[in-house]
Amino acid sequence: MNTRSRFTLSTVLSLTLAGFCIGSAQAQNSHKEKTHHDMNHEAMMDEYGMDAGTWPQPVPINYPFSAPGGLHLFHWTDYSMDELAPESSYMKTMDNRYEQDKMLHERLTRAESMMSDEEKKMQRVPAPINYPFSAPGGLHLFHWTDYSMEELAPESSYMKTMDNRYEQDKMLHERLTRAESMMSDEEKELMTVPAPINYPFAAPGGVHLYHYTDYSREDLREGSAAMEHMNRMEKREKREKERKRERMSR
Repeated sequence: MNTRSRFTLSTVLSLTLAGFCIGSAQAQNSHKEKTHHDMNHEAMMDEYGMDAGTWPQPVPINYPFSAPGGLHLFHWTDYSMDELAPESSYMKTMDNRYEQDKMLHERLTRAESMMSDEEKKMQRVPAPINYPFSAPGGLHLFHWTDYSMEELAPESSYMKTMDNRYEQDKMLHERLTRAESMMSDEEKELMTVPAPINYPFAAPGGVHLYHYTDYSREDLREGSAAMEHMNRMEKREKREKERKRERMSR
């Protein structure tokens, strides 16, 4: 086969693959128009039934499935690789982060309106009191309760910040403990992060043959940590799709 024939065949294959990608993406988009594009951010979260941190992770579409020059024109919607969508996975990730930040801001605004006075105090950023307002030797004896600098409180701003962080971490831990108590054993396993097994515990050439099930490093399983992580991501995303279908069918 001469150079011209090879070039012609390559061009035909590229156009065919591009057409397949466009057709698949358009078909999926037309099906999703009524259920996604017209929903506001909060309604979309309720529809998926998951937090922003567990949104499906966009996956790049690579050769041989992507036509030459088309790597950044489409992406897989998640690791199940069942659906195509327009634009690159990187741009979709950036869009998701923007939406997550926006939703987080809206949630924090609503949450603040329902906070007690004590909880609002924990959210403030204490400001240090400096010269000439502080007496010599008294820089760490008091602090401003916030940057409005209207009210003084005992101890340094650094110590108050550490106290606030401790209380916030304690509250977060209690919430996560309550959420975990309602999970099934399978859901708990899918939420854990597999840990790689490294030297000197892995035999030479065996780094990718096994992994720890989590960072407690108590249980070994076959396969690399990276592959197990991808498998768990795929299972989580498929589970969320099934839950979404069940809610829409009701």
